[in-house]
Amino acid sequence: MKKEITNVELLESINRGFSNVEKRMATKDDIKNMATKDDIKNMATKNDIFEVKNEIHDLRLDLKSFRKDTEHNIKEIKNDTTDLNKTVLHLDRRIEKLENKVFA
Repeated sequence: MKKEITNVELLESINRGFSNVEKRMATKDDIKNMATKDDIKNMATKNDIFEVKNEIHDLRLDLKSFRKDTEHNIKEIKNDTTDLNKTVLHLDRRIEKLENKVFA
């Protein structure tokens, strides 16, 4: 035979249930720290993120192009410097020969 629940037992069970709910409820401070409608309205959308992603992609392409151009320019400068060194060396030898003829 089933035991009948007394009013006291029923009230204790209900109080335990409410106590558990109360422990998990948000406090005024919790609610105060939650995002407002304006906060949510001002958050980035998927479209905003997509646009930023495209801008970053474009920047990467620009940087790669800049790097390639810079490497090319450095090679040209090295070649020009090498040519200049050869010219200076050649002129230096000619000057030396001329000095030997004039001052010999």
